[in-house]
Amino acid sequence: MESSKLLQQMADILDSILSICQDQKRVALSTETVLALDEIARLSKSARTDGSGLRLVEAVPNLSPEQSLHRAIEKIEAIPEMQFSPEQRARLSLQFGRAHYLVGDLLGAQERFEAALRLSEEPAFADVKADAHKRIGDVAFRQNRFAQAEKSYEDSLKVYEQINDLKGQAHVLNDLGTVAFYQKDVMRVKELFSRCLQAAQQTEDARLLAKANNNLGICHNIQGFFAEALEYFRNALRQFQELNDHVGLSEVYNNLGLCYARQEKWSPAGECYENAVQCARKADHVYQMAVTYIQRAELCIQISNLKAAKSYCDQALDCFIKIGNQEGLAEGYKLLGVINRDLGHYAVSKTYLYKALQICIKIGNKLNEAETLVELGKLEQAREQEDDADSWFNRAISVFASIGAKEEAKKIADLKEASKDEGLFTF
Repeated sequence: MESSKLLQQMADILDSILSICQDQKRVALSTETVLALDEIARLSKSARTDGSGLRLVEAVPNLSPEQSLHRAIEKIEAIPEMQFSPEQRARLSLQFGRAHYLVGDLLGAQERFEAALRLSEEPAFADVKADAHKRIGDVAFRQNRFAQAEKSYEDSLKVYEQINDLKGQAHVLNDLGTVAFYQKDVMRVKELFSRCLQAAQQTEDARLLAKANNNLGICHNIQGFFAEALEYFRNALRQFQELNDHVGLSEVYNNLGLCYARQEKWSPAGECYENAVQCARKADHVYQMAVTYIQRAELCIQISNLKAAKSYCDQALDCFIKIGNQEGLAEGYKLLGVINRDLGHYAVSKTYLYKALQICIKIGNKLNEAETLVELGKLEQAREQEDDADSWFNRAISVFASIGAKEEAKKIADLKEASKDEGLFTF
C-alpha cells in the first residue's frame, strides 16, 4: 500500500480511537492520559497533513511510514488504564485490530478482532460483532485460509441480516463472492455478486455498485460470456468515472484487457492496459501499475514477444520492490521463470522459480505456491526430467488440495495420468 493511502487510513483509525478515549462523560482521564492523548492527536494530524510520513513521530527520524504507524499504535496501547465501558472496550479492540491489520501485523489484528468479538455479546453491540466477524474473515483471506474466511463472512452476514444492516450485508456479500472466486466456484460467485449488486443499488452505495459490476464482469469473462462481461465492465467504468476513482478505473481497464486477450483481440487488449497504466499514474498507485505490467507481460508471452514480456516483468518487479509487496514479487519472479523457460534458459528459469517459491512459502501464499510448483514441473518436463516433473506436480496437487482448490488439483492429476498413456504432458 502506498504511503499516502496508508497514512490517511491510519489517521482515520486514530480519530476513531481518540473519539472513544476522549468521551469524558464516560471515561475518567488522568493528567498523564490527557497528555498521551494529546500527543496521539498530533500524530493523527501529522499523518493526515504530511503525505511523506516523515513527521509522524518527530522524535525518531528516518522511520518508514509503517514503522511510524507501529510506533503510534504502541503509544495508544500504552495509555494508562482507564475505566472503559464494555462497549468502549469492544469498539477500541476493533479499532486497534484495524490498525494492526493496516500495517501488516495479521497476528496482532487477529487477537484484537477476537477480543472485540468476545466483548460484543450484548445485543446493543451487534454492529461490532458483525464487523469483528468480517475482519477475522479478512485476516483469514489474507492468509489464504479460504474455508475459515468463508465461515467468518457467513457469521458476519447473519448478524448484519439480524440487525437489518443492508450496507453491511452488501460488503460481506462482496467478500463472500471474492472467496468463492478463489475457490473456483463460478456459479456461487455470480450469485453472491448479483446479490451484492442488488444491495448496493438499494443502499445507493456508488463505490460498491461499481465494484459489483466489475466483479460480475470478471465472472462472465471466466465463463466465456464476453458480451455480457463487456457490458458489466462498461457499467463499472462509467460509475468509477463518476466517482473520479482512478484506481477503480485502472482495475476495470485491466479486466477489460484480459477480456479482449481471451478473445485474442490483442490490439484492444493492449490499449486497455495502456489506459490502466495511465489511470494508475494519475492516482500515483504504484501497486496497480505493477499489476498492469504483469498482465502486459502475460499478453506478450501469449503473442510470443518474450523480449517485451521480460521488459514489462522487470518494470513490475521494480514497482513491487519499491513498495515492498512480497506477493507481487513472487508473481513477478514466477513470470520471469516462465519467460526464461520458454527462451530455453533453464538454469535462469529455475533460479527465478525457486525465488518465487521461497517467497510464497515465507508469506503463506498457498495459491501462488501451488502455481509456482506447477511451473517448476513444466520446467523439468521441458528438460525431459519426467521423474522430477512428477515430483513437482505431486507437490502442487497437495498444496492445491490443502486450500480446497479441488478443480486445479484434479486437473493436474488427470493430465499426469493421461501423460502416462500418451507419452506427453502438456497444459
